[in-house]
Formats: sequence, structure tokens, C-alpha cells
Amino acid sequence: MEKGNKDNSSDEFNLVFKNVSDKLKEADDIQALSHEFAKLKSDEERVAFALNLECIQEITKVEPRFQKKSAEKSAELRSKGNSAFQKQQNEKALDFYTESVLCAPISSDCDFQSRELTLAYANRSAVLYQMKEHELCLEDIQRAFQCGYPDDLHYKLYYRRGGCLRSLGEGAAAIESFQQAKKCVDNSKLDKKKGKAFKSDIETQIKLCTKGNVNEAKRKVKHSEKMPPSLSYGPNSRIPCLSSAVEIVSSLEQGRYAVATRDIKVGDVLLVEKPFASVVLRACNTCHCQHCYKSVLAPIPCLQCAGVAYCSTECRDESWSSYHQTECKYLDLIQNIGLGMGHLALRIVIQTGLPFLLEFRDQLKSGLKMSENGILPCNDDGIYTSEYATIYKLVTHARDRTIGDLFKRAVKSIYLLKCLEHADYFKTADTADLGFDVKAYIGGLILTHSQSIPCNAHEVSEYELYRSSIEKCQFLEVGSGLYATMSLLNHSCDPAVTRNCYGDTCVVRATRNIYKGDEIVDNYGYLYPVHEKAERQTKLREQYFFSCKCEACIKNWPLYPQIEEVYPKYRCVECHGALKIPPMPNMKAVKCASCHNELDVLKNMATIRTSEVVYKSALNKVLNGEIEGMTPALRSHLILMDEMICRPWKDINNCQEALKQCYNVDANCVFFD
Repeated sequence: MEKGNKDNSSDEFNLVFKNVSDKLKEADDIQALSHEFAKLKSDEERVAFALNLECIQEITKVEPRFQKKSAEKSAELRSKGNSAFQKQQNEKALDFYTESVLCAPISSDCDFQSRELTLAYANRSAVLYQMKEHELCLEDIQRAFQCGYPDDLHYKLYYRRGGCLRSLGEGAAAIESFQQAKKCVDNSKLDKKKGKAFKSDIETQIKLCTKGNVNEAKRKVKHSEKMPPSLSYGPNSRIPCLSSAVEIVSSLEQGRYAVATRDIKVGDVLLVEKPFASVVLRACNTCHCQHCYKSVLAPIPCLQCAGVAYCSTECRDESWSSYHQTECKYLDLIQNIGLGMGHLALRIVIQTGLPFLLEFRDQLKSGLKMSENGILPCNDDGIYTSEYATIYKLVTHARDRTIGDLFKRAVKSIYLLKCLEHADYFKTADTADLGFDVKAYIGGLILTHSQSIPCNAHEVSEYELYRSSIEKCQFLEVGSGLYATMSLLNHSCDPAVTRNCYGDTCVVRATRNIYKGDEIVDNYGYLYPVHEKAERQTKLREQYFFSCKCEACIKNWPLYPQIEEVYPKYRCVECHGALKIPPMPNMKAVKCASCHNELDVLKNMATIRTSEVVYKSALNKVLNGEIEGMTPALRSHLILMDEMICRPWKDINNCQEALKQCYNVDANCVFFD
């Protein structure tokens, strides 16, 4: 998802909405209702209006819908995993064992149900051991013990634990674990012959440890996520997630937008921001941590449902207390009914909390505190942060929307509101005044966010790197988030920045030189080298309600295959304008028509050619999957080209894309051979 994909509805919700429309048509009051609805000015009024329609109350009924845990299903999945494991189909076995873990009921007593969980963990540890995922194997062994793994089988886990520790260079700990396995053999159900053979094997493993036939290197340090880089030039004093090289200004035509307060170079980090709220996409529910977005090979389950996964108990606990306890029993309904970005709108309301939202209602009546220039909402210290007020004030384009679009979104908001009602969300506030008006207010907030999200949300992405085939490399969208500051960047079909995710933290870097006073522009999914101008203009008008007037559109820049690659147009290094070179030029003394600066173009050409040697070598390595370490060469050449050559120029495009590959690998990335 690029910024704000359309809020498409599924067939299921379309059927619900059709039933609502049919009921209204039967009553023969569609026109009157539309006329009355069109007069409403606020989203709270729109939701209140729809809530008072009897047909909506009849049709928009919700019941819990989520993936329930089942001991029987867990056992069945574990059996399938065993079959795959015996056939040495390790990846297939791992998938079955993980499903078994997620489906297994979790009980405090060591009964049949909890037995399934401990067996699933133990069996998954076996396939992880075969896959040489020793750290993950050790974690599953520990979980199996904690869940009450049967005493007569302990010898298996201690033996496997010893093997992992030996492979990780933990010789002394490995010997201790093997010795524990030897003791446990006596409590097993192995007959004397098998028990004797197993003990003999253990002695062999211990001797291998004592002989030093192990890797004594230090155990690998695990990193739960890659750390995002620091801001270039330090943080902005009023907008902490933004570089001091950037400020937010406003105009009638452009709204709020970002400009450079100093010259910025390719690669400078201009923004590092956590989202106010984000959601994992349904397709990634069990392969990515529901809370931190980490790609997980051996996840742990929710304590109540079988539909989501986590990388750690810490993420599971934080998720539960922040939002999942409210969503859990309705997650399939929320995701399957096609409410689209409605899930993110709902998440915003859940995470903010009803007590705060009731206080916020009073703030709205008295007026939100704004920054000194009146552009941005801010806290008492005058700081613009990712707080609820900043999210609430994001543009919704309500005036640009049709009555039909607003009404359909209002019905969706009521559906989500009813999920909150059934999940006891309205019992979280210590007040008796939680009647119709409060529910209309909360529903109105959901409606507000459902309009602002398609125009402001960004994808949480992960890059898939295939070293053997650069053509197969791709971005995988794993979630969507709402970033208060990043949403302020306007669009260009020739963007000045690129975005990368570290977990769900978004990092924005410059991909071309930006000069003091220039606007800093992002891209909303439509790029001039790959999309025709007509397509770009149509899509942007449909979704974002504006006609793009960037340089690429005004000058109708060509698609990538037609971009010039033989004769570049040089630019003035002082004013950055295009040089007009006469027919019979003295290339050592070309005068800029704009600033009258005299340039030695031959010298510039020689500088580019010298840098190009290193650049071409780095580019070839990137194309062959050797990406690490190539950033400096690509960055310095791109800085040079962008100073001296006018865009569009094919080598600038190529260098930008290669450099973006380097940044992709540094962020959320999964590697394939």
C-alpha cells in the first residue's frame, strides 16, 4: 500500500449495505433522507442520523467471529507436521507445527488441552533443530518445559538442547544438558536396550564437547529489530521526529507542506517516526508479530484466539493491554467484512481509550491548542507530536466526497461501533453518561478517521531480497499505519525522498539534493518513470482530490525506456537551473543565463566520468545481489550527478534505484538465496 490506498469494500459488506439501501427504498424515503443527510455538517451528526434509522439497527448486527482454539485441531495439525517432518519436508512441517501451536488451548492446569501446546512446541523445536535455527529451537524447548512437557519425554528435549548449545559454542552448558538427558533416560519409557543405546550416544556427544570439536565462538546476539538511523542535523525543536533541516509551512493552494531550511544532500535522514496507530494486514497475521511487525519463523500465540502471532511474550502482553483484548473476538469480522482501513480507524479509537476521548470532546468545544503560526495542533509546550489531536486534524476531504460515499462510510462506522459495544469498550470509562450521544460521538470519530486514513495512511513494508535474481526482489506490504508528521509531505511524481520501515517506524531519506527553500516531496504511489501522465493524474484526482502540478507532469517527462542516456543536459551548480549551451560552445566557459555564473563544463564532465568508474562497479554488484557496503559509492555519485546534470537522466534513475536497494536491505528485509 502506498500512501492511502483506496478503502475498498468486500462483497460481504456490499451485501450488508445493499440490504440497508433496499430497506430504505422500500420505505420510499431515499430522496428525503439524502436531502436531510446532505445538510449535516459534522461526522458525529452523520453517525447519529444513521443510528436513528431502524433498518440500520436491524441489519448491522454483529456477533463474535474469530479463530477459536481447539485441542483436537491442534493435535491434527501436529500429526500433519509429523508426517511432513518424517519426509524431511522441513518448511512444510514447520508451518503445520506453528499452526498447531497457535490453535492449542492455553490452560493453567496440565490437562489434555495444555498438553497439546507443549507437544506442539516440542515437535516444532525438532524441525527448528534440523533447520539449524538453534536459537529458536532453544526457545521452543524452554516453552515446552514451561507448559508441562511429560516427564518421561524430558530426555529428548535435554538431548536436543545439548545439541543446540554445542552448535552455538556453549560447550560447558551443552555437557550439562547432555548429562541431564542421561539422568532422564531412567525415567523414560524406553526399554533397557534402547535406553542403553541412547546413553551411549549421549556419552559420544559429551566426548565431542570435551575434545573441543565445537565452535567456541561467542553465542550469537539476537536482534529483535534493526535500529533506525538518527536524524541528520539533529531534531526540529518543534517537531521532534523531523530533522532541523525541515520546517512545515502552509499556503492556500498547497495546504501544509515541508520545506528545507538548509541545503540537504542525498542520503540525509529527514524524518524518523513511529505511527500513532498501525495494523497488521490479515495475510500477515501469523507470519509477522501483531505488535512490532517483526517477521517471525516460530511465533507464540494469543492466549485467547488462534488468529494472530507474536515474537515474544512482551509484544503479546503489550498488544493485549493496548488493543487486542477489545478486537480479539471480532477480528475476523473486522478484517473479513471488507471494512478496509476501517480496522485502522477502529484501532485509533481503541488505543486512544474512551476516558481520554471523553476529555478530548471538551477540548474540541474549547478549541485545540495550536502552534505559534497556527498551522499545527500542539501540546502545552508548543510541540507537535504524534498525539490524538494531530491525528484528528488530518485532512478528510469531507467536502469533496459524495453524499453516497459519506453515508456508506457512516454505515461502516456503525458496524465498527457495534464491535466496540459488544467488546465492552464503553465500560472502560468511569461515568454513567454513556448514552446515545456518547456512542454517536465515538462513531463520528471513527467516521472522521475512515475519511482521513485513505488520504494519509502509509504502508508498513518489508523487503524481500533474492540475491540470485534481482528481478524477483519486491516489497511486501505487512501493515498500514498513520504517521502524523509524514502525512504532511505533499506528492510529486518525481519524489525527493524514499521511505523505509524499521519495525513500524518509518524513516524518510533524501534521494536527490534538496536546496534551501525547496519543497520536500514524497510520492503517493504514482511515479513518472513507470506511470503515464494521464494515469497519474486520474488516480491522484480520484483518491486525493488534486491535480498534480509537479515538474514531471508540467514538462511531461518520458517513461523510463525513453529517458535520455546519451547526451545529458548540464545544470548550473550555483542556481541549479539548466545551462543553455550555444551551438559552437567553449565548454570551459559556459555562462548561466539565469545567474551569469561562468562554468567549466569540461571539468564537470571529467569529474562525472571519474566518479562513474566507482559507481558502475557498485551498480553491477547491486545487480548481482552484493548490496551490503555499496551505499557510499552510490550516494556520492548521485550527489554529484544531481548537482551537475538535469533530470530526467537515466543514470540518475538507475543510481537512485540502486541506492534505494541499499536502504531497503538496511531496514525490514528478508533474505533469500
